[in-house]
This record gives sequence, structure tokens and C-alpha cells, in this order.
Amino acid sequence: MKWILLLLIAVVLLFGVWLLTGPARNSSDDGSWLEIPAATAGKTAWVKAAQQFLAIDLRRVDPKDTVELLRRVVEHLGDEDWPEVQRAVFHGWEAVSGTEECRTLLAPIEALLIRRLVEFGSKDEFARMMDVADRNPNWKPVLEGALLRAVSQEVSASAPEKSRVLPILGAAVARRDWERASTYVSKVRFETGVPDALREQVVRLEEALRLFYDARGQAPFSMARVVSLWSTGPRDSLPSPVLLYIGIDLAKSGQSTMDFAKLRTAVADSKGESGAKGYWDEVMKSYEDSLPEQGAYLEAPSLEAISGAVAEGFGDKSLGVRFWKSVAAKATTGTIGEGMWKVECLKKAFHSSSDIRQKIGLLRDISAGYQKYMPGAARASVEQLASELPEQEKNAELASILADILAGAREANAKHDAARKRLSDEQAQMPTKTTLGLLQRQLVELKANNGNPEVIANTARQIRELEKKLTE
Repeated sequence: MKWILLLLIAVVLLFGVWLLTGPARNSSDDGSWLEIPAATAGKTAWVKAAQQFLAIDLRRVDPKDTVELLRRVVEHLGDEDWPEVQRAVFHGWEAVSGTEECRTLLAPIEALLIRRLVEFGSKDEFARMMDVADRNPNWKPVLEGALLRAVSQEVSASAPEKSRVLPILGAAVARRDWERASTYVSKVRFETGVPDALREQVVRLEEALRLFYDARGQAPFSMARVVSLWSTGPRDSLPSPVLLYIGIDLAKSGQSTMDFAKLRTAVADSKGESGAKGYWDEVMKSYEDSLPEQGAYLEAPSLEAISGAVAEGFGDKSLGVRFWKSVAAKATTGTIGEGMWKVECLKKAFHSSSDIRQKIGLLRDISAGYQKYMPGAARASVEQLASELPEQEKNAELASILADILAGAREANAKHDAARKRLSDEQAQMPTKTTLGLLQRQLVELKANNGNPEVIANTARQIRELEKKLTE
């Protein structure tokens, strides 16, 4: 018995020691928690602890607990261990970066943390870091300084892969942050012997950015050089997005005054270059891909200008049809405004087409769009568009389309009539329901106050009559 008692005491003492020195669990109200290893834990435990930043929804964890684990991970892992935890730690830091109090708590390890996040960062992480800098003035000087130091550090010929120049420049370009990209690219320096492929990307990016600002200015610039630079480099190279955006920007900048002469001049200037048509096709695709889910109609004049200028400049009659059908396909929100924007895009494709069968197919799509979003305008709009068809096809197809519109109108009218009847019935029942509710409350009060039995019986009878009336 004595030995059993001693054993129990030992277990209790060991448990107490574990509570004092073992893993700490910082909990949130809903049970989400971060486990912090003991101070004496090894590398494996700290790497595993850092992965919690990815495994747990940090929005449900107290930010101070996240900061505490960040601090411990930074203190217990060295540079040689960092690649294993870079992604997780970046996610944890990003989660608390908007809190000034958390930044204060991170102050003791801030310099080391930011240095490592930059030294081992990826293009995507640098883009997110720039987002943090732009929306948080408290972090901006620290992050901008770290990024500038990284791009200003001379690219080593012996280990160019360690340079952060390309991913940082790539992040700025991906965000279409041309001002930041211009600042960074001006700081880049190379040791003698750095591979030409790396050096060339930076040099070409610098020229692309110069051309971009030239295109925005008043002085003449060479669109032919833009196309040449784009067509002679890899499509996934750093300068490519900048060069493509020059074409988009020419269209957008003309929208404010509705003067797209500069765009048309640029298209004409580029025609003699090999790959010019491919460049403008890619510009239009890039523009189309960048359109927002809602509100694309606000850029309608620019979209019309660039599709018209390129189609006319290169004599491509089918370009407008392809472009506007593709833009229409992106309007998927189902709202009336976006639905009618889709119809307008299909109408532009209809006007651009010279193929009769294609125009008939588009006319049916337009009719379906009107019936769904603006049925009252369907017949007049379809008849007006059908006037562009040859008389023979017009007579054969229009009757069928109008019959569909008529059938749709009848169905819509039937639904409308049914809805109005339901509303009328509900309105007719409203006084009865109100009276019934009053009588039911009155009956409850009478019974509670031991009211006159005759009055109680009469009230109950009235309630039964009204309930019967509502169920008829």
C-alpha cells in the first residue's frame, strides 16, 4: 500500500512539472488553440509548431497568442531551418500584420523576422507583403526598406539563384504596380559574370517600363518597339505584362475624353512589325481577363475602341465577334444590370458578324437574354436587329424567334397574374387575420381574469367562425 501511495504522489508531481514546462496551449473562445513547445524542445518540435499557422484558422485565435508563437519560432530556429517554415510563418505574420499592438509585441524579433521573410520569400509572398505595406502605414517604412535593400544588393555571379531581385520585381509587375517596379528596377546591380538570361530580363523590364511611361506622356513613342520587344521575348518573362498593359492603357486613357486617336495611331504604327497581330490579340485577351465580375460595362467605350481599332487595322472581321462573345460569357452574376450588359455584348457581336447563320444564332441568344432580364423590350429589339438580315432569312427565322418571345410573354403573364391573385387573396385576408389575433388575445385575458362565462363562450365562437373562414 505504501508503494502505491508513493507512486501516485510521483505521478502527481510529474504532471505538475509538465504543466509548468510542457507545451502551452493558447486557446480561443471556440476551442481553437496554438500549442507552444517547451523551451528545451528541438528543431522538429518548433517546425511542427510553426505549421499550425497553416492548419488553424487564425481568425479564431487571439492575435497575441499568434504573436507569441511567432516570437518563439523565430528565436528557436536558425536560417538553415527557415525554408521549412517560411510559408507557414509568413501566413502567421500576415494574419496579425494589421494590428498595431501585435507589431509592438513583435518588436524584439521584428528585424530578424522581416529579414528572413524577405530572404526566403516567393513572388506571391512579396506581392502580399506589398499589399500589407500599402494598407498599413505602420509597416510601410519597414517593409519598403527591406524590399529596397534586397533589390539593391548586388546579384552574385556565384549564387544568382539566391537573389530576390526577380521574385520582387515579378510581384510588383503582377500587381501592375509600375511605380514600385520602376523604383526597384533602377536599384538592381550585377556582379560581373551573372548569367545573361537573368541580366537580360531586368534590362528588358527597365525598357518596357520606360516605354510605358513614354506612352502615357505627350511626346511620340514607338509602338513598333513595344511589339518588337514583346514578340522577341518569352511570353512568361518579366517585361511581357508591362508591354501588354501599354495597349490596354492606351484604350483606357482615351475613355475620359472619348478620343482614341492615340490608340488608333499605335495600332497603325505597329502593323509593320512581325508578331503585331499576335500582340494585339494578346492585349485584348489580357484586357478581357482583367475585367471585374461586376461593372465591366463602365469600360464599354474602351472595349469598343480597342476591338474596333484592331479589327479595322488588321482587317480581321471575325475579331469583334470572338471578343464580344467572350466578354459576354464573363457576365455570370445573374443580376439584371449584368444580364443586360451581357445582352449588349451579344448585340455588338451580332453587328460585328458577317456570317448569316452566326447572326441568327446570336439573335436567338439576344432574344433569350431580353426575355430573362427585360421581357417588355424583347420583341421591338429583336425586330430591329433582324432588319440587318437578308429578307429571306429574316422571314424564315424571325417568325420562329417571335413565337418564342410570345410564348415566353404568355408564361410571364400567367406567372404575373398568379402572383397578383396571391397578393389579392393575402390582402383580403389581412383584416380577418388581424381581428382573429385580437380576439385570441382577448380570450386569453378573459380566462386569466375569470371573466364572464357568457362573454368567454361568445368570443370563442367568433374565433371558430373566423378560423373556418380563413381555411375555406
